[in-house]
Amino acid sequence: MRKKQAGTAGPLKKVLVANRGEIAIRVFRTAHELAMSTVAIYSYEDRMNAHRYKSDESYLVGKGMTPVAAYLAQDDIIRVALEHGVDMIHPGYVPFLYIKVTCLLVDTDSFPRTPNLPKR
Repeated sequence: MRKKQAGTAGPLKKVLVANRGEIAIRVFRTAHELAMSTVAIYSYEDRMNAHRYKSDESYLVGKGMTPVAAYLAQDDIIRVALEHGVDMIHPGYVPFLYIKVTCLLVDTDSFPRTPNLPKR
């Protein structure tokens, strides 16, 4: 697995989309136009959904969880990204997931806490 230090420049070649359905498919289409590899995540209930087959790779997350909880399983999403050489995570249309994932990937000591966000 290729490892890069946070903040280093370099081409982004592989994106994980932490969403499902039409939003994920649109991100995959754009990524493919940019010659990027794509990774889908899916819940057990979504194992036959189209977004899984439109990506280059797909991985089950949130085993034993409800579909909504599976797509919010941060530890599983980050694990898949690290295990499969993902350069970036696209949250799809889940603003609070974007904030949570960004906080995991960025040094948050310099950012003030927003009171209405759930704590990690």
